[in-house]
Amino acid sequence: MVLGPVHKNFVCNDPDQHVCIGSYQGGWGYVGSTGNKFRNTISFEPAKYGPSYGAGDVIGILLDFDKHTVSFTKNNAPLGVAYNDLEGPVFVAVALAAPGAQVSAIEDVVPAAQACCGTSFQSRPIVVLCRQR
Repeated sequence: MVLGPVHKNFVCNDPDQHVCIGSYQGGWGYVGSTGNKFRNTISFEPAKYGPSYGAGDVIGILLDFDKHTVSFTKNNAPLGVAYNDLEGPVFVAVALAAPGAQVSAIEDVVPAAQACCGTSFQSRPIVVLCRQR
């Protein structure tokens, strides 16, 4: 599974291209199986970022458009800034590769976001939380 924001013009259904969140088309990806990150790479050479994640984990994505940062959390633990070149508009995307893989969005994000990021946000980041099932 790869999770992260992608640009509004991201194309994921071109059969002639091997497209991944964080590939050369744009996006900021965090890879579940390795904990690596991808950004604008054709060769899919990863950079180390955080721990791997899988079934039962809750992954948060914090998009701070004032600071241009993308950060992730794992089970409410902040992992730090992964990227500092965020540009909008973006959509949050999930890429699933394993047969039967499932993801669910957590609807009530405010309590979870406050648990990992404090009760006040300096620049009001957008927070999205997903659980891999």
